[in-house]
Amino acid sequence: MEMMTGPLRTLGVRVRDNGGFLPFEVRGPIRGGEVDVDGSVSSQFITGLMLALPLARHDTTIHVRSAVSTPYLDMTIDTAARFGVEICHNDYEEFYIEGGQRYSPACLSIEGDWSAAAMLLVAGAVAGEVTVRNISMLSKQADTAVCTALVRAGAAVINEADSVTAISRPLHGFEFDATNCPDLFPALAALAAWQGASAQHTLGFTVGYGMGNGRFQPQQEMRAIWGLYSGGLSWRYYGKQRFVGGFGIDLEFQQQGFSFATNASQVEEKKDYLYYTRHVNSVVLPIVWQPHFYMLRNHVRIYLEAAATFSYNISSTYENEQARANGSAGWKGDYPFKLARDNRWGYGLAGGGGIAFLIRRFELNFRVRYSFGYSDIVRNRNKYYDNNSDGAENPFWATPLRSPLDNLMISVGLNYRFNKQGFEAWKPRPKKEKNREVFKFGL
Repeated sequence: MEMMTGPLRTLGVRVRDNGGFLPFEVRGPIRGGEVDVDGSVSSQFITGLMLALPLARHDTTIHVRSAVSTPYLDMTIDTAARFGVEICHNDYEEFYIEGGQRYSPACLSIEGDWSAAAMLLVAGAVAGEVTVRNISMLSKQADTAVCTALVRAGAAVINEADSVTAISRPLHGFEFDATNCPDLFPALAALAAWQGASAQHTLGFTVGYGMGNGRFQPQQEMRAIWGLYSGGLSWRYYGKQRFVGGFGIDLEFQQQGFSFATNASQVEEKKDYLYYTRHVNSVVLPIVWQPHFYMLRNHVRIYLEAAATFSYNISSTYENEQARANGSAGWKGDYPFKLARDNRWGYGLAGGGGIAFLIRRFELNFRVRYSFGYSDIVRNRNKYYDNNSDGAENPFWATPLRSPLDNLMISVGLNYRFNKQGFEAWKPRPKKEKNREVFKFGL
């Protein structure tokens, strides 16, 4: 209350405020002069003074501290000018108003209210398509900034001569300074709440290239196998929230394998090693958690990965260099998983990270993932008997105590992003008419 009563009394107005409570009694005339006004809360009181003080007996200088909603002050100055009254200002810190002026009659067309239009445009952005007529982007009203907020949130905004259309698109978080347009806060709060509740579903495919290795106990002379491939489908469910990330499931074909030197104890140099190599073709099911955050106005997503993996080995091949050196005819071929100790099932953990580029409804994804196996490709010899009569397809003189497999895969993927309601509820982008102009608002 004091932010109004003090300046009014300085300007010669008699005020009775009933101890800071209603009723509030004001009695003129207002005489003008020099006055300090706090503009940090609202511009409305300053607007009232600017409309009244041209009729005062004396000139007036208004010193304003921390003016907000300055576009509304511009509207006041412009409206007064249309009726023949001049108001000058110095960067919204000082306003000079000459006293003894008179308002002259004039014809004035009242613009549509952008504060009311903002709620309707937000409704279109979250639920479909809304066109508000008799409003113009050329207006001095501060609430035209709602169009900037809508575009930053991901909605489409189409401007025409006397109307503005908001069209729903997949929405995301945004930053917006409402200092000069506080009336937009309820509409923006509704827009932000919708985005917070809206999750994203993505479905796509990945292809990868990498290496595999084994961790045998007792320890063997091992080498990594490069040139392994992977590929499959990927589904994710996530929202905008930083670090919470998303969850998903992959279904992949993946090559695994191991390679160890069968004659390592018989030679002195690695160049003389002869390797037994087995390639294993598997179906892998990773259950994935992706903590992530967004960059570049939500067009880039950077994430980490943690996953539990489950696999089934569908086929396998082998090569035995030592058997080939000994002249064995069966030094390579298919490995049939025929022994009781041959394990088709696997499980483990995986971790990694990547970057995704969001292009309209698509994600272009680059990922690195390391899979750490816990199950054995060959079961423990304490439970299953050794079999030394298999020939070249099985070089183990004794079954390893442990034989988990690891993988490193570098993958690229393309995912399609669905909205909250799903694919069937999404409407294709309408065709742009020739007389329509799409504003990007600097984004």
